[in-house]
Amino acid sequence: MALPVLLAGDLRGPDGRYYLQYRDVRPDYGEKLWSLVDWSDVTQRFSTVTSAKI
Repeated sequence: MALPVLLAGDLRGPDGRYYLQYRDVRPDYGEKLWSLVDWSDVTQRFSTVTSAKI
C-alpha cells in the first residue's frame, strides 16, 4: 500500500536548491518554506488519509 505525501520540502546540504540564496542559514530557509506551504491543501490531504477506511 502506497502512502500519500502530505508535505514535502528540500532541506538538504549545499547540493539543495536553497543553498544559492540562503547559503548556510538553513533556519531562514525553513521559515520561508513554512510561509509558502498551502496549509489548506495539507489539511485536506490529512483529512483524506485519516478518514480512509483501511
